[in-house]
Amino acid sequence: MNRGDICIADVDKRRPVVIVSSSEMLSLDIWQVHLVPITTSRSSGKRSTSVPLLIEELRRDSLASCLDLFLGTRLMLSEPVTSVGLVELRQIDEMLTDVLGIDLS
Repeated sequence: MNRGDICIADVDKRRPVVIVSSSEMLSLDIWQVHLVPITTSRSSGKRSTSVPLLIEELRRDSLASCLDLFLGTRLMLSEPVTSVGLVELRQIDEMLTDVLGIDLS
């Protein structure tokens, strides 16, 4: 299990999620991981909090819904299906920084 992996999770329904916990946290013997759900629904709000994903294995245009970040358990996750690219992971990080109001300056 690595940062940026996409797994299937039993959340509100079975859906793909991106693991966004740090590699350091994932190396520890803890059962919780930070997850961003993947959706095909586009936000109708004025400001998007999602990152478009171009992942062939997902078979549909998909978005990482950063506003819906949640803490899940390792037990709820399948084996990784694929992973996001470095550019997409960086975009997810930037959006999470914005959504959570973290000032990195």
